[in-house]
Amino acid sequence: MPEGDSIHRIQQLLRPALAGYTVESFWARTLKGHRPRSGMTISEVRAHGKHLLVDFKTPNDRTLTLDTHLGMVGSWRLAAPETKVSGGHDPTIRILITTAAGQAICRRATTIRTFVHDGQEISALPGQLGPDLTTPQPELDLIAKRAERVGASASAVTIAELLLDQKIGAGIGNIYKSETLFLEGVWPFAPVQQIDTSTIRRLYQTAAQLLHTNVKTNRPRQTVEGGGFFVYDRWRLPCRRCGTAVSRAYRGLDPSKQQRSTYWCTVCQPASALP
Repeated sequence: MPEGDSIHRIQQLLRPALAGYTVESFWARTLKGHRPRSGMTISEVRAHGKHLLVDFKTPNDRTLTLDTHLGMVGSWRLAAPETKVSGGHDPTIRILITTAAGQAICRRATTIRTFVHDGQEISALPGQLGPDLTTPQPELDLIAKRAERVGASASAVTIAELLLDQKIGAGIGNIYKSETLFLEGVWPFAPVQQIDTSTIRRLYQTAAQLLHTNVKTNRPRQTVEGGGFFVYDRWRLPCRRCGTAVSRAYRGLDPSKQQRSTYWCTVCQPASALP
């Protein structure tokens, strides 16, 4: 399940084979926007939250950015330049970028689009993503202000839903949502209106630390020293703090969308102990 740490690891993998190189070939099964062309130079490979961004320089010296979101099961991998890869013969392949240094292969991405802009500012990304929580020093003041606006205008939004809102802070998915709320002892379904600003800042700071820590290592993702998670994907298993069976629920504001799973401990995160 790619979250902010996964995308930053992908950026670190792809950048040496793409950034600074000329595109030898570009193939995409479907793409919304202008298509990158052979002969363009890739100026940079960036990560922001759950989005991987590849910047191409256009002939008129503008930037054409390829934006991919991997959803639940998407992936990027790197193959040697001489490896025979055919997007047309593999229905899982969505994008294939070839340079002299390698082939970047994207599979099962849910969002593939491009947009043209004059610089590389992340503000040019459609949808206006919030600050990237995977960076060493995320903009917590801006995140807190955006969260306060949500709390003031939408009484039904829970803190679990807020953490998943990429326009507030970018990078948190189901794993870090559940783990962060557990570590801070916050009931996932507390209305944002009932949570003070200092607690919200603390939640995002903890999430940022978890994301950044997992980017810097080559081991499988973990939040517990020695491996694994505190509550995520541990339904009915003992809480690692108190031994209570971990609970799970699927909740969300929009019934038309697939509901997201949330894991929590009813003792360590009681509904009665709101901040």
